[in-house]
Amino acid sequence: MTSTKSLIWTRSIADWQDDAATILTAVPSRLVLRIPCLELAASTPKLENFSCDYIIFTSANAVRFGLAVRDIDEAVRGARGIFTHGEATAAALRARGLTPIVAPVRTAAELSEWLATKLPPQAAVGLPCAAEPAWPMAQELKKKGFQANMWVCYETVAEATTTEGKALSSQAISDLCSNLHGVVAFASPSAVRGFAKVFQPELNRLHQALIAATIGPSTQAAAKAHFASVIMATTNSLPALVQLALDNL
Repeated sequence: MTSTKSLIWTRSIADWQDDAATILTAVPSRLVLRIPCLELAASTPKLENFSCDYIIFTSANAVRFGLAVRDIDEAVRGARGIFTHGEATAAALRARGLTPIVAPVRTAAELSEWLATKLPPQAAVGLPCAAEPAWPMAQELKKKGFQANMWVCYETVAEATTTEGKALSSQAISDLCSNLHGVVAFASPSAVRGFAKVFQPELNRLHQALIAATIGPSTQAAAKAHFASVIMATTNSLPALVQLALDNL
C-alpha cells in the first residue's frame, strides 16, 4: 500500500451503483478508494396514529425504504402534501410519480422551521425515517404544536468495512492508518461515525493526513471531532461533494 493521495468514498455498498457514474466521471478510478462506512437495512415500522395529511421526507433512503411499505406508499399517494428539502430526495420522489413541495432550505433543522410557517395548526404529519435520524424532526414539530409520527423504515449500521461488506482485518486497519492520505468524503454523520469507530483518526496520523469533505452542516459537525481539516460542500448534493473533494485532492 502506498501513501498516494486518494478520494476515500464512504457511502454504503448499495449506494455505489448510483454513485459510480458521478464519481468516476469526475475522478480517475485509480484515485478512488472505497471504504463503505455504513450499511442500511429495512425495518418494519410501527404504524401507530397512521392517518396523516402531510408526509415529510428528509432523505432519498427514506423514500426508498418508506415507499417499499405498502401502507406508507398508499398514505403518501393520498396525502394533501409531500415535503422535502433536498434535490436528490425530490428526484427520488418524482421518479416514483410523486410531486413534492421542495423547501428552499439546506438542512433538516431549517426544514423544521420552514414547515412551522407552512403547515396548518396542529396538522398531522408522518415521517418515514431511519431509526436514528440525524435531526429529531418529529420531536421538533411536536414542540411547535403539530402531530408528528415517526415511521421507522430502516436502520443504519455505522462501521467501516471492505467493499464486500466484511470486517476489516487488524492488519488492514493498521496499514490504512499508516498510509491513507488525501480527502475522505462523508455524505452523512453516520458515515463519519462508521469511519471513526474503526480508524479512530482523532488518535493517530489520520487526524492531520486526511481532509474531511462533508455534504452539509450536521456531517461537518460530526467530522470536526475527528479531523483537523474539515470542509463543507456548497450544496447538499453528491456532485457538490465530489467536486469539493476533487478540488482539495
